[in-house]
Amino acid sequence: EFFWQGFLSNAWENPIDGTDFNSTVLLSADDIASGLSIRVWPWETKIEPMRNFASATAEFFVRRGGALIGDSVVGRVRIDRVSPGSGKICQPGDAGFCDGSLEGCNDNS
Repeated sequence: EFFWQGFLSNAWENPIDGTDFNSTVLLSADDIASGLSIRVWPWETKIEPMRNFASATAEFFVRRGGALIGDSVVGRVRIDRVSPGSGKICQPGDAGFCDGSLEGCNDNS
């Protein structure tokens, strides 16, 4: 189980309603041997609200047969989508951004 939450502040305070995300993925040990990527989406509700000096947390729990067998520390991410010097907020489709074609983006969800 993977959990994500966006926050208005850069210090993981003031959760943003609607940015919470969770995903349950059934995997075998072979599936995760080379690592696992999870895409937090949809962009419009989970990432877009975090713009200037925002943050997010992420964590995961591993269960076997419903019993918790492992968990992560809470990962903390600082998010600032404002381009230096221009004040423009970066959006999908901007140069260097995943633009929906998934080229350069991992499609795991």
